[in-house]
Amino acid sequence: MGRIFSKASRTCYSLFISIGILLYAGLALADHQEIVQGNKVMVVASYHTEYKWVEDIADSLKKNLQGAHLTFCYMDTK
Repeated sequence: MGRIFSKASRTCYSLFISIGILLYAGLALADHQEIVQGNKVMVVASYHTEYKWVEDIADSLKKNLQGAHLTFCYMDTK
């Protein structure tokens, strides 16, 4: 018995599936503001706020989760 699908067909199929997944993910993320609106989110961070990257993460969460009630808890581990 020979191959059912050629290598080109498998590549095309894989590309089609990948694009479909990316489009679905994009549509799901498009309405995230409606999802987070009014919800409570507690962020527990194990590192101290003096680290720039910890501050960057907090700023990103605040920006992307606007409308949610965010509470940050820092364990201040250095």
